[in-house]
Parts: sequence; C-alpha cells; structure tokens
Amino acid sequence: LQEVCLEVDCILYNATLSACGNSKEWQQAIAILSEMTLQMLPPDVISFSAAISACENGQVWGHALALLMEMRQRLMLPRLLSFSAAISACEKGSQWQLVLLLMDTMHREAHKPNIITYNSAIRGCQQGRQQVQVLRLLDSMGRENLVADALTYDAAVAACGQGHLGRPAASLLDICSRAALDEMKVPL
Repeated sequence: LQEVCLEVDCILYNATLSACGNSKEWQQAIAILSEMTLQMLPPDVISFSAAISACENGQVWGHALALLMEMRQRLMLPRLLSFSAAISACEKGSQWQLVLLLMDTMHREAHKPNIITYNSAIRGCQQGRQQVQVLRLLDSMGRENLVADALTYDAAVAACGQGHLGRPAASLLDICSRAALDEMKVPL
C-alpha cells in the first residue's frame, strides 16, 4: 500500500471551520483558529469569517465580536460576511445596541450591507423594541437602493405594532402589497 501524505493548508482548515459553523460547534472553530497559529499557518480573513459564522450559529455573540476584534488586531480588514455574521450573532443575542454599532462601523469603513445584513439588524432592533431604529434602517436601505423582502417587512411591521405605530405599519403593509402585485404582473 502506498502511503498518502496530505499537506494541511489554509483551505483545508477553512473548510473545517465552515463545517464547524454549519454544525454549531463554535468551541471547535475557536480551537481550530488557535491550532492554525500553532502550526505556523496564520488564519486569514476567510478563516476568521467562518469562525465568526460558527459563533453566530452557536448564538455566542460575545465570541463573535471578540473574533472580529482579533481580526483588527492582526491588521485584517473584515469583509461583508464577517460583519454580517457578527451582526446576526448580536441580533440572536438581543444586543440591538451592538447591531447598530456594527452597522455604523460598516458604513464608516465603506462596506455596503446587503439585504441579509439589514434584515438581521432590523430583527435585532425589533426584538429590542426599537421602532424608530427599525424605521431608520428601512430608510437607509432605500437610500442604498436595496429592495426590502418579506422578512424585512415582517420585522418592520411587527416593530410598528409593538410601538403602537399604526400609520407606519399601514404604510409598510401598503408598500409590501404594491411590491407583491408588481411581482405578479406578467409581461405581454
């Protein structure tokens, strides 16, 4: 039998980190990041983003933020995925203030949040009963030419209901209904 020698590289580690994220094994993901450094194979932006996603899926927002800070200490620039996973982790941990702080950081650093990022931020503020912040995020989405989806409207209308904001809720329902009708139009 021939002996097979595999070189363990960053790609293999990153694939393992992604698998940890998918299975909510955030402790294992953090251990793998440490192992990479010990093996003289420094983690890259993808490694950190995958580990942050693992923390998001494991609902440990504090560890997600710690990894985001560690990236900066290593002079790595977080990407959209890094921020989105950290925002989602904070949303799941009911940390609406941190959600808004991360959104502000993204804008300051010229990262453009996508619909997934905004939906997490809106849900985080909705869960924190921050109706005004939800409406501000919706406004920001519009300025960035992002089209809200059903998840966006669901969280926004729920936030308006929590705050007894009937008019904004009715407006959002009207906008959502018109958007649904536009989608159903069939070109001739």
